[in-house]
Amino acid sequence: MSLKERIDRLERTNRRYRALLTLVGLATVTGICISAGQNNTVPEVIRTKMFQVVDDKGQVLVELKPGPRGSGIVASYDKNGNTLAALGGVQVGDGYRGMVVTYNGKGQQLVGLGVSEAGAGAVAIFNIKGQKLVELGATEGGYGTIGTYNDKGQMVVGLGVGDGGSTGVVVILRGDQKLVTLGSTDDGGTIAVLNKTGQLVASLGADERGDGFVTITDRRGGSARTLRSEP
Repeated sequence: MSLKERIDRLERTNRRYRALLTLVGLATVTGICISAGQNNTVPEVIRTKMFQVVDDKGQVLVELKPGPRGSGIVASYDKNGNTLAALGGVQVGDGYRGMVVTYNGKGQQLVGLGVSEAGAGAVAIFNIKGQKLVELGATEGGYGTIGTYNDKGQMVVGLGVGDGGSTGVVVILRGDQKLVTLGSTDDGGTIAVLNKTGQLVASLGADERGDGFVTITDRRGGSARTLRSEP
């Protein structure tokens, strides 16, 4: 399940439980307040199905309530009832993963903070159409990653860590096809250019002597031509 799918589930749960538990929460809190006033004491623990904070007009601004699968939800609203932020949990397998979502004034999600499939932290940024534009996360090996996306949900630029964790890698894509890779070796920086079928056709870098070179290859991987700097 992707981070966006978890955010969507949290948003649906938030709307469903808000309507269902309003009356129960108000009745419980009212009873607690009356009891506390009569006894002139402050209870150490308040237990209720839902807790709401309202303004002078009775509009709910903050809610704390249970989720559908054993997790809790805290939600913040504006005076018109639009969700501004939600904190909760999403069940994944046999466990739960935390989630924080922020919204604009129209109830559209803009930022999601959660947990990736690899069990690491993840941050997703969306446009007003709900499309993911940027994602920050980590690989199973524990390396950080950044991906930017177009309006079709396709990654166009990826920033990560190369094999061994000692070098950075930048990848430029079109659709699912890698086109350009920027990285490094023990000798220095490298740039690799691939054609539309994923075959390496050009590379630029530094050799073991510290000199620069450019290599051009045909689409079949043969007829390589290398230009090197003069010693």
